[in-house]
Amino acid sequence: MFTLVSDDWLNLSGITQYGLFPAFGDLDGDNDDDMLLGNADGTLIYYQNTAGPGLVCNFVLPSPSIRVLILETIVRLKSLM
Repeated sequence: MFTLVSDDWLNLSGITQYGLFPAFGDLDGDNDDDMLLGNADGTLIYYQNTAGPGLVCNFVLPSPSIRVLILETIVRLKSLM
């Protein structure tokens, strides 16, 4: 049984993006799952999990320089596949 806690998780309605598709994985190497939101227009939005391994997730938008570094790394890794 699940209980609806919020119909606006992470206040995502405030970013005015549509067709969001989440994916989770450890993108910053700290052993907890971070989140990428794929947007309908093909852009990615990175949320860093600051909670730590095994704890309830706490997703935050990191500073722009960290977001760019993580997304550049993902693009580089994808080109190697």
